[in-house]
Amino acid sequence: MRILALALGLLLAGCATPSTLRPRGLVSSASTAAELSRALEGRRVALVIGVDHYDSSVFGELEYAATDARSMAAVLGEPTGGGFERVDLRVGPGQTGRAALLADLRRLRAELLPQDAFVLYFSGHGTLDVDERGGRLYLLPADAVPGRLAETGLDLEALRDFFGELPAERKALIVDACFHGQGKSAIDPALSERIADVMPSLAQSGIRGLGSGEAHLFASTLGRPAFEDRTLGHGVYTHFLLQALTWGQADADRDLDGLVSAWEAHDHARTLTEQHTSGVQVPEASFRVVGLNDVVLSGRPEARREREQALLFSYGGGRWDGTSLVVDGRARGLFPGTHPLPAGRHHVVVRGTDGTAIVDGMVDLAGGESVRAADLGVRVREERLLLALRGGGGGGPPASWGLLWGDGLGVAELWAGGRLGTGKARNAWLGAPLGLSISTRRFDADGAELKHGRALVHAGIEGGWGPELGRFGLRLGWQLRANLVPVARLPGVPHATREEEAGWLFGSTGPSLQVSLDVNRRLAWTLAFTAQAAFLDVDGAGVRAHPLVLATMGVELAP
Repeated sequence: MRILALALGLLLAGCATPSTLRPRGLVSSASTAAELSRALEGRRVALVIGVDHYDSSVFGELEYAATDARSMAAVLGEPTGGGFERVDLRVGPGQTGRAALLADLRRLRAELLPQDAFVLYFSGHGTLDVDERGGRLYLLPADAVPGRLAETGLDLEALRDFFGELPAERKALIVDACFHGQGKSAIDPALSERIADVMPSLAQSGIRGLGSGEAHLFASTLGRPAFEDRTLGHGVYTHFLLQALTWGQADADRDLDGLVSAWEAHDHARTLTEQHTSGVQVPEASFRVVGLNDVVLSGRPEARREREQALLFSYGGGRWDGTSLVVDGRARGLFPGTHPLPAGRHHVVVRGTDGTAIVDGMVDLAGGESVRAADLGVRVREERLLLALRGGGGGGPPASWGLLWGDGLGVAELWAGGRLGTGKARNAWLGAPLGLSISTRRFDADGAELKHGRALVHAGIEGGWGPELGRFGLRLGWQLRANLVPVARLPGVPHATREEEAGWLFGSTGPSLQVSLDVNRRLAWTLAFTAQAAFLDVDGAGVRAHPLVLATMGVELAP
């Protein structure tokens, strides 16, 4: 195991120092839902390091590393810029030694939470060393000692591994340094002849092992220099990175969302750095961004809030303790706990301790939203079968329907259907109603009441589209229906039934509307309306359109 990794491990095993960060997680027992939501909000934290002066004369002095760091800290901390609520700036004597920097990293490891966003910026010398394992890349603290870099430098590979393990899911490591002896790099003269031999075995960046919202930005490609420029008053890469976050934000904002993410800032700075140095300095980066999970470095505060992640959490105990969360096919951890997710639509699975799925479906999450795991049962949206049992009534204009069903009908209806939860046809649905309607009275052509009513049996097919908003569902569709009027044998005074009325079978069609309110994942209250038009001759005066409106309500099950 590398010496630095061991040292980091020993430091992390120690007690964390007191923090000025506001506490996270559960608050007092008298907390409200709003207080809990605030306690779980993600923070924006940065550690900014600039090293101009080195104890060893071998490494020489830099002119603008501390200036780089001060400017970066100011931009990140500006409310209308980066909006980072905590920016730790390390440029002075006693702040940029190895022990002090490792103490900062140790504290951050203990304090950061998954929903936080974190930036680690370093401007200073880089170097390489050669040992029995081959070449090693190092960032140099102020007290680095030539010939003892394993004990006094910051091993870049170990630092990247450590950075990747920090709890914050959205994070950016930004390094304005180089490693081969020119520009912002210093090499022990005793090693200069061996550089060419070990350079092919080195790598300063790569995507292997990066988290879903992790970015590593480097001022120059390995083997090329990173320059300072007196006309710019900064390191070249940092100057154009600052430009992307401030006065050049409009150009850097490639997707025009009012925000500059890590990849947008790097893309802007890379292009201008190459142009400014005539292609000698070539920045590089590695990213792994899933959905909107990249780090936002600058932009309008309201746009940043819209981009913030949603939080799934559970601290209530009971059936959720020990359950595991899988989002879009990726294991996210266990409850109790808090798990950040990018805003948008996700396939969420929560499995119990026995492996069975407690929740399995699609859920829509808004940025900055906090959702209890217990509420997922009524938030999931999935492809599933639906079965509804409803009752209600209906009727039509008295001039036509009075001859058929008097004042109206009582209706009992069974409805079966299905809904698509994914793909281009998401939220499309298809259903089939089967119902029985009964009227206990009707009227003859002269308006006299007949006590002998009749029944109506209907079956049909319908389909359409409708969004699901939280617990509410709305389905708009069109229905085709076949209607059967059997010979009436209901109690009452008999009447003469015209021959064509005995066993009528006729069609009707019209729009339908269904509204549902989820009680839980398997049960919802539902309200349905249909407006039908049938073309009939009910009084011997000829065929004409006869409207009928039905309204039913009941329960809907998702087996």
